[in-house]
Amino acid sequence: MAALLPQRARVGRLSPLAAAALAVAAAAAHAAGPPQAPPPDPAEVRALARAGAPGLALRLALRAAPAPEPDPGAWAVWEVLRLELLAAAGRWEALLERTARLPAAAGPELRRHALTLRARALLARGRPAEARALLRRLIWSGEAPPAAALARWRRLVVECYAAEGRREAAVVALRRLRQDLGPGDALARTATARLLLALGRPAEAHELLEGVEGEEAAVWRLLAALRAGAAAPAAVRKRAAALAAREGPAPRLRAAAWRVAAEAAARAGDAAGRIRALEAAVAAAPPLGAARARAEGADPFGRPVLAALWAAWEEAAAREANARGLLVGDDAAWLALAREGEAAPALRRALLAWLVRHAGAQAVRAAAAEALAVALAALPGGEGLLGAVFLDPARFPAPAALPPAVRYRAAGAALAAGRVRLASRVLAGLDRPPPGVDATDWRLRRARVLVLGGRPREGAEALRALLAGEGPWPASRYDRLMQVVFDLQAAGGHREALAVLAAAGPRVPDARRARERWYWMADSWRGLGEHVQAARLYLRSALAAAGGLDPWGRSARYRAAESLAAAGLREDAARQYRALLAVTKDPARRALLAQALARLGAAAAEAP
Repeated sequence: MAALLPQRARVGRLSPLAAAALAVAAAAAHAAGPPQAPPPDPAEVRALARAGAPGLALRLALRAAPAPEPDPGAWAVWEVLRLELLAAAGRWEALLERTARLPAAAGPELRRHALTLRARALLARGRPAEARALLRRLIWSGEAPPAAALARWRRLVVECYAAEGRREAAVVALRRLRQDLGPGDALARTATARLLLALGRPAEAHELLEGVEGEEAAVWRLLAALRAGAAAPAAVRKRAAALAAREGPAPRLRAAAWRVAAEAAARAGDAAGRIRALEAAVAAAPPLGAARARAEGADPFGRPVLAALWAAWEEAAAREANARGLLVGDDAAWLALAREGEAAPALRRALLAWLVRHAGAQAVRAAAAEALAVALAALPGGEGLLGAVFLDPARFPAPAALPPAVRYRAAGAALAAGRVRLASRVLAGLDRPPPGVDATDWRLRRARVLVLGGRPREGAEALRALLAGEGPWPASRYDRLMQVVFDLQAAGGHREALAVLAAAGPRVPDARRARERWYWMADSWRGLGEHVQAARLYLRSALAAAGGLDPWGRSARYRAAESLAAAGLREDAARQYRALLAVTKDPARRALLAQALARLGAAAAEAP
């Protein structure tokens, strides 16, 4: 009967992760709930993860999987998927717990894979000696593992030695690894070259990558050539920037290419070029908020990209100020130079960044932060860059300390990245709109962020406060309000949705939306299991137009019949179905209505 039901207007779209979070919340709110969907298969779960919903994929994989017996093959497929998703999410403690005792159904291939991931988890959790001991057992187990697995274990051993500070042992292990690598193993050679770069051996990395195809190999080959002196900084910078500007490479590789360009600019003494390249690296793959740690091997660059950007800003700011005779503490002169001076734009951003962290006066720090936010937002990929910079927990652990104008922008960046809960935390406590923004529209957006961020009660309270007063709203604004109501309902906040819908009465812009409002109120009563109230309001919505049998009225009557039946009022429900049959021409819909009447009759016959 879906064709009879009204479609909710869509105002904006949820990210896959936000939609998944609402689906989980709705399921939790409705204990009885609708019939469960068919269980997913591994292909569907992998597709969800690729589509940007890894949390939902992991939840499904942990819940919907067979036991090791009686089908160990099916269990093994699920177990590999679970372990990979845990590793991808950086859930190292959970992975360690899951791999502590593998069941007997785990065959040799699964066992090798699980223990390899366990070694990665130990390394990521700062336990390199334990990881190395496990890897030693894998290497010398007496089995004959695939060459790729052996190479991976030996690379992890090198990383363990590096994490322990045992550089010479790491070099010896690397030599052994290089002996094991076949000439055609491009992936292994690329990964090994990355390790060589991290250990300060660029000439060996450059030699190893000779003739290796692929974009990742190209990035590390450029870095190796730069550090080994095999190519001039200007040439490396040009080629790295060209690689980063292409559409093909993944964001992670584009960011790495920009970092190579930044290092080449630094070697050439171009402070502004270094800053621009590092800003582009952050914009290419912005790390918003406190991301989970990932064990991706030793870092060839030696520090996270945000730390590198801040270092470049502060070093350039200090040099620029010294060159112009500015003294530390003369905040007003620094701010004037940053805003209106003759320095290059990248150097002015560096001065602003320095003031954000080191200015003595809070007012100067706030002014510098606002100016830096505006400057960053104007760059390519600037919103993501702005969000990464100001949502960096290492430098701004308390978003509430940022100026309101910066918090608005940072929250917008978090929303654009699908980080709804992060946006909600950033906006917490802010109840005034930014300058130049319509206050009502902004408060509607803030309320939606609160709802999607897991705080439906606060969102509903914000909406009710916004709705106080008389007079209708423009239709576009009212429709945005309804979108937040639908989000409340999707999150199981039916009581909150009813309160908002009741307060929205004076703001309804026209008769059509007034009629729809009764329908959405009935939906929430139905969601609360109050079927009598739901049927009453569905019928009020239907009868708001003469006869109540126009397309909208038919939809409302159909819902009313369902609620009446759920409330035990079967005869009333049957009357509604018969009224619909009398005006319905489509054979498929008539068949559905007849089936509904038949179900009512069967239920009445079974009743005591």
